[in-house]
Amino acid sequence: MKRSGMFIMSLIILVPFLMGQDIDVMEGIQRRDTSRTLAPLDLDEIPDEIGNTSDDGSEKDATWRKALIDSLEYRFNLEKERMQANYRTSYQYKLNKAVDSIRLSIAGQIKALEEEIEVLRQQEEDSADQVSPAYFYEKDSLIAVIQNLRESLSSVKVQTDVLYSPAEIKREQAHYQYLLQLMEEKSPESFLPLKDPELPDLKKKELILYLDMYLPELNSSEVLIRLSRVYEDQKEPQFAKLSYLKYLFYFPESTNRTYIKEQLNQLMETYPDPRDTLLSLYLKDETRESLEGSIMFKYIRAMADIGYPECEPLFEKEIYRFQKESQTGDRVDRALIWYADILKNQKRYTSAVNQLQKVVIVYPDSPEVPYALYTMAEIYRENLKKSRTALEKLREISTRYPDNRLAPKAILMSGDIQEKDLKDPVAALTEYEKVPTAYPGTRYAVTALKNMGRIYQTLSKSSELALKQYEIIKNEYASFYFDAAEAMVTIALLHEASGEFRKAVEEIRELYERYPDYEKTPDQLLKAGRFLEKELADEDGAIEFYTILITHYPDTKTSEKARKALAKLQKE
Repeated sequence: MKRSGMFIMSLIILVPFLMGQDIDVMEGIQRRDTSRTLAPLDLDEIPDEIGNTSDDGSEKDATWRKALIDSLEYRFNLEKERMQANYRTSYQYKLNKAVDSIRLSIAGQIKALEEEIEVLRQQEEDSADQVSPAYFYEKDSLIAVIQNLRESLSSVKVQTDVLYSPAEIKREQAHYQYLLQLMEEKSPESFLPLKDPELPDLKKKELILYLDMYLPELNSSEVLIRLSRVYEDQKEPQFAKLSYLKYLFYFPESTNRTYIKEQLNQLMETYPDPRDTLLSLYLKDETRESLEGSIMFKYIRAMADIGYPECEPLFEKEIYRFQKESQTGDRVDRALIWYADILKNQKRYTSAVNQLQKVVIVYPDSPEVPYALYTMAEIYRENLKKSRTALEKLREISTRYPDNRLAPKAILMSGDIQEKDLKDPVAALTEYEKVPTAYPGTRYAVTALKNMGRIYQTLSKSSELALKQYEIIKNEYASFYFDAAEAMVTIALLHEASGEFRKAVEEIRELYERYPDYEKTPDQLLKAGRFLEKELADEDGAIEFYTILITHYPDTKTSEKARKALAKLQKE
């Protein structure tokens, strides 16, 4: 037989065998069949896995031993948690049943005593003249006993943390057995390199269904790990990472925490992602414990922070589940904000706006409402091209929430929309004028004054109104170094445009005295020297400015120009 024929025959024999071996290699440690069964390992298989071991032991044998020990420990912990969950549920059910029995017994005794008192009362009415003192004593005693029984009855309370009735527990056990059988099934063998995804998809759906019904009770801890394993086997590492992380949130006291963290670290090493840095932060117990809110809210926050793009459908599902199962005090409003941000990133702008609108309408007292309105305005303007609708949202912020940090930004955006989108500079000025008055001393006021100065430069033939805005920045906002210096440059430019070169020179001199380190100061000094030299015929003044420039800024290109100009003046 030719060598090529032997090769093909070998493939025919080996491919079905290899595809039947559910072995995953993770950092040199082979993990047997992550989805085949939920039951503990069959100890009879151990010799077949490890093979014959020599006295000195090989590295491969040591690897198999460690993998086996880890697997046994992990399965032991799972079995213990499952038995504890089942025992707790069973114990609580029996306890409540006993409490109900006690309550019924006490109620029956009260009824019997009340009937005895009624008989005595009837005897009293029939034989009023023949009632002995002992009768009254017996009657009072019975009334006292009834009172004590009523107090006892009020103190006997049913345990409220029982989640499932016997019938529900029986159905859960059947569901769990079904999962056991499903996890044992394998996809049909095929000569093709790609496996049929139908069975793995079914496993994921069924595992998720179980978790939706029972998490975090009964066998859900084990099922959640199995779901993570299925994600691993299907090469969906980011889903597996979030699934393992979910386990850490829902089962913080589990004895399998170390195992879960090891699996996550292996996944991050095998399938690295820039967002794994945040995932690593959430692996720390202190990080998870420091979060406020319910377990579901904490997990949703972690998902939003990490932000794997491919896991956005999973985040969406968790958000809707959170809305359905949330309790009083849960921050659904904050979760909807996160959801809207994800929808915006997906370019699902209408859906994002609807989620933000839900925050505004359903949670009107939420501190997130101003942010929701502002984000809606951004989407309406930038993505949906509805500038007038954006204006409505912005005005709602400035009117209803004037003390919110977003209020001045909302006014500035309103002015920008009027100026650039609606081409109404006068309306824009009206908006900008509100900011320095309502929010003096802020950077928002500086921005508004600069915008007003720019509009006045365009609208007015005179520079007086524009100069007034920049003078305010120069004198009242000097602590804003860059803005004040830039305002002085603009003032000098306006004087130049008006032909008032002497005023321009004096403004530049003041700029040098106030802000000698400002990046534009050397260029302005050169400009002042030229004004003095060519426009004002003041050679001495020009020499003064050129000398300042050469002396204090010797290594700049502007200084070289000043040297040439100074040499020319001195030559003349």
